[in-house]
Amino acid sequence: MPRRQLPAPDAGDLQPSWCRLWLWIQEHRQLLANLIGQTRSKDITEKLEQAGALLEPMLEQVLKELSRSPSNDLLMRAYVCLVELEHRASNKVERHWDETGKVSLDDETYVLLPPLRHTARIGRNEEFFALSDELAIDGALHLRFRWVNIPYGQRIVRQRITELANFQDKSSFLVAMAPFASHRDMHWAASPDDARGYDHRVPMRCGGSMDKAAMEGRLKSILSTAWDAGAHVLLLPELVVDDDLLQHCKDWLATENLREPRLRLVVAGSRHCHEGDNFANRCTVLGAAGDVLWEQDKRSHFVIDQQDALQALFPGSDMAKVFEPTSLGKTITVAETEIGRLLTPICLDYIEGDLWTKLGADMYLVPAMSGNLSRFVDQAKTMGGRHGAASFVCNAQDSAAEEKCRLAYLPFKTRPVVRRLTSSSEIIPPLFTVEVRLK
Repeated sequence: MPRRQLPAPDAGDLQPSWCRLWLWIQEHRQLLANLIGQTRSKDITEKLEQAGALLEPMLEQVLKELSRSPSNDLLMRAYVCLVELEHRASNKVERHWDETGKVSLDDETYVLLPPLRHTARIGRNEEFFALSDELAIDGALHLRFRWVNIPYGQRIVRQRITELANFQDKSSFLVAMAPFASHRDMHWAASPDDARGYDHRVPMRCGGSMDKAAMEGRLKSILSTAWDAGAHVLLLPELVVDDDLLQHCKDWLATENLREPRLRLVVAGSRHCHEGDNFANRCTVLGAAGDVLWEQDKRSHFVIDQQDALQALFPGSDMAKVFEPTSLGKTITVAETEIGRLLTPICLDYIEGDLWTKLGADMYLVPAMSGNLSRFVDQAKTMGGRHGAASFVCNAQDSAAEEKCRLAYLPFKTRPVVRRLTSSSEIIPPLFTVEVRLK
């Protein structure tokens, strides 16, 4: 297949030029890594100083030569231009967190992402699993910024979140997971005569809590227990935090938490959020005062074909297949904090969404409703190797087996210590906490 030719941009418009150069470097990354390894650091430093003084003319000349074979001279000149572009961007990013570079090349859209902080890789090198070749080569090249291709119709929003600030003097932060409810606690609605979905699937919806008072009591107990434990981040499951429970959570944070705001973020699971004839599976993330920091809509449909799972939701039904006919999310919010980048994919989005993997995060906070978490474990290992990421999954599951209820993955060779906390209400399982080191 012939190599796609990107249009030659104006070198004076640095972002398109930077994107084009970065894409070219990716095609020759191994050659460049080998060249860097064979070049004296003094020589590289001299070339970097030259690029700092003469970037624009050097960049213009390099862009004209990219259609040639990647000689050592061209690779090195392209590399020092790329490093200088990163250096200039680093200063800007520190001043303007919310600015995201976006360019269009050959009818494709690329978004610039600043470096991850690798929060979960604090410690001795021998403690960690090896990074993937891609990340290891980036490390060898000292390349930190990435240009990510965004599919047509999709949107990436970078948002600065200050709720996790002022951790410079702390040695760690605490993540809590509370699988406090399951599908058995919720109303489910389906229309057997409306088999309009793919392969004659029946559309279904979650209609909210069956016993609102009981669920509010559980949630209050979880919030209090997490606060008492000093948790900074609380993660709740998918499709068990309906509108009423979400409001209860907001009210509790606005009153109880504000007297001493220990809880900084609450990833309040998800709910079916109705908007006219359509609805979305929406995750809402709350701040210390109960304010909405961001919301994330699920980007993949949920389907059920297994009869045992169908009977669990709709006892006695003769339906063969059901699906969740939600409007799929077109936007991904990338939350940038002082302890790293956070992403909140909902359940299968974490496993099946290529864009979640390409974007990368320091922490994935995943509300889920799944029969088991084996696929999530495999994906957590992939995210850990590719991005050095920590992953936390809170599952709406009433099993007594803890491994079905929550997942905490840190990219260490030793398993993270997960503490199980008791709460005042009868919740099985109750609350789990994991400490993530910062120093």
